[in-house]
Amino acid sequence: VSVIPVNEYPAYQSLEGHDGDVWALDVSPDGRYVASGSLDQTAKIWEMETGRLIHTIHAQFPVIALAFTTDGQHLVTTAQRNSAKVWPIRGGDAALELSGHGGWVTSVAVDPKGRWIATGSRDGKARLWDSGSGELLRTYSEHAESVSSLAFSPDGERLATADRVRHALVRETMTGRQLCQMNAPRGIVTRIVFSPDGRLLATALYNGFARIWDAETGEAIGSPIKSGNDWMRWIAFSPDGKRLLTTQAGSAAAGRDGAGNKIVELWDIASRRRLWDFSPHNAPAYVMCFSPDGRRIITGGGDNTVRVWTAFPWMPEDYPDTESSPMESRLESFKRDYWSGAIRQPRPRNRKIESYSWGEKNVSRHVEIISSPSRPITPRASDTDENQIDLSTIYNAALDEVWQPIHSYFSPDLDLAALGPGTHVFEGVRVDIRGVVQ
Repeated sequence: VSVIPVNEYPAYQSLEGHDGDVWALDVSPDGRYVASGSLDQTAKIWEMETGRLIHTIHAQFPVIALAFTTDGQHLVTTAQRNSAKVWPIRGGDAALELSGHGGWVTSVAVDPKGRWIATGSRDGKARLWDSGSGELLRTYSEHAESVSSLAFSPDGERLATADRVRHALVRETMTGRQLCQMNAPRGIVTRIVFSPDGRLLATALYNGFARIWDAETGEAIGSPIKSGNDWMRWIAFSPDGKRLLTTQAGSAAAGRDGAGNKIVELWDIASRRRLWDFSPHNAPAYVMCFSPDGRRIITGGGDNTVRVWTAFPWMPEDYPDTESSPMESRLESFKRDYWSGAIRQPRPRNRKIESYSWGEKNVSRHVEIISSPSRPITPRASDTDENQIDLSTIYNAALDEVWQPIHSYFSPDLDLAALGPGTHVFEGVRVDIRGVVQ
């Protein structure tokens, strides 16, 4: 990562090192660190001020959700075998493994008071875990479809969950008692968040709408926020609760070109007025968040990078131009220069840019080839015989590793761990976890 000052104009920090789309972001409670999760099966911890890479976590599963613990010293991520893991941010093995879901984990959240961790899964269940011991405390089974998002209230006493069939609800965290339910009339709920004061909820919808709800009653407040016709992937409240940040992943998420698919927008909640928008990546922007002090916006996108954007200065003298120019024109000139992408930074020598019809990819110049499994191959199934062809000696990955590049958020579980023991039939061929049965 290289950051250079550009006179009086602030530059974004480009955090480069992932080799897959960035689908998850979080900032530590003290604002010192940024964590990014990627389809490349890693999570990375970066120093906010310098952009320095602190540590890379090899999760061996696409990291599509993550969250810092309240002390900022551990990171919760999605992991293999339908689990989530808790990792120390400066290296070492996972401190906890939260396993038991019947499908891959789609979302994670940490109680702001540090007591609990919540996970949501494709099995339609959310689970509550003790953050110290990893003990399962409660399973919530109200959803009929995959849990797409979940969030704790600021005091941790309520847990909001949403699923892929337009339903969202709020419950008491410890008792599981349902407090209210929200039915989104248009589209799949992709993200649900509490406002900083806990009075409001915001949901992002697959069809480009955002909705504000009363967190106590579940009633919709005001008109929906409409962000074009594309997929609204992410949503975040500003730390003061007055603004809403949305990102529109759009048709490029499916590999198609489109002008309206790389946009991040900032909205005034009271008036529903769009304050500004920009394209932080030359690729879809999948995720973003505010720093705790509200001075920075952090974005992650389909170009494999994380970018840290500093807020506009607030003093008039910080907007250079002739003194006779009105403030409005000085501000517009500043915005054009700042957001145009003209500010570029030297790229690390081990990275390169590949261009596509829909945008760019920041990739490593040296592709690592996996030549052997990271752990032993499971023993042969007991119900097979000596006629089997044993292919395990030429495997380059254990079958509970994700062994091929993942290009879609919707299919991160391309490992074969779900086969289980014994023999199975694929296209008329009998196989077990070590090879082919003749």
